[in-house]
Amino acid sequence: MRFSFFLLKLIASLIYISKTLQNIHENTDQYNLISLGESDFQSYISSNKHFFLFVHSTWCKWSQKFSRQLVKINEYLKYESQPLYIGMYDVTLSNVSFLKEIFPESINSDSMTYPKLFYFEDGKVKDIYNGILNVDSTYLWIKRKIQVSSFKINLMQVFQTKVKFDKNSFIFFGDYSDLNKNFALYNKISKEVQISSFYHTNDNLLFDYLNPLKNFSVGYFKYGTLNSTLSGNLTSENLISFIKNNTLKNFYESTNLEIIEEIFFKRNPAIIFFVSKYDEEYIYYYRVFKLIALEMRFKVNYY
Repeated sequence: MRFSFFLLKLIASLIYISKTLQNIHENTDQYNLISLGESDFQSYISSNKHFFLFVHSTWCKWSQKFSRQLVKINEYLKYESQPLYIGMYDVTLSNVSFLKEIFPESINSDSMTYPKLFYFEDGKVKDIYNGILNVDSTYLWIKRKIQVSSFKINLMQVFQTKVKFDKNSFIFFGDYSDLNKNFALYNKISKEVQISSFYHTNDNLLFDYLNPLKNFSVGYFKYGTLNSTLSGNLTSENLISFIKNNTLKNFYESTNLEIIEEIFFKRNPAIIFFVSKYDEEYIYYYRVFKLIALEMRFKVNYY
């Protein structure tokens, strides 16, 4: 009985995966998400300055989840008219040994696990995504590879297109010439902070719409809505503090203190795992803490 149920569940999963991959393959005009094999892999890598490769396994539930999220990410990229390709390479259908030859020396290919999202620049692996597998974090990571510092927006349409999908973004208002010390500092820090998108503008329409009184120099936006501002001359300390305070607030605002108190006082013993979703080791810690909690039969919650 159990075997029959398992077999039916396996067949249903394979049908679903097959349809998902078929839809992706048939909609190459709609999505820049393409299924690759060993024969056409190298041509895409070498012909694109920026290329993202999703190496996965059909049988892996994490791969299945990530595949669905990549479809959504490609909708965002298409909406922004980003000329990017994300290739999908199934290790269960194609030989993966040649991939190891293109990994940089810093990566131990023998211990590599999947799914993994690789970033290629000019045909070479430059980075591997190690964040949590959700749309927001992955999308932001991809954007930061092609938009590594402050990006100019000088039209209302550009603002609405780009910032609409950013969970965290900052815009510098004013003269963004090299002579402006405020902008020079903003631009420098935007290259160092990897958890948000950064923009700058001096367009009159955007000024009148977003900063009509022209009384602040940097605005923090959440999904395109202005949440807080920073005024006056910028310093490294106040700008970094402004960025951190807003991004941390954005994370912790979803924490339910009543639930935490209930776990502590009414359901002891308990383990509460506090983690930043921007922590690249999140997946590792999540699995380790969950295993410990199960072995100790503790109640475990994640915030």
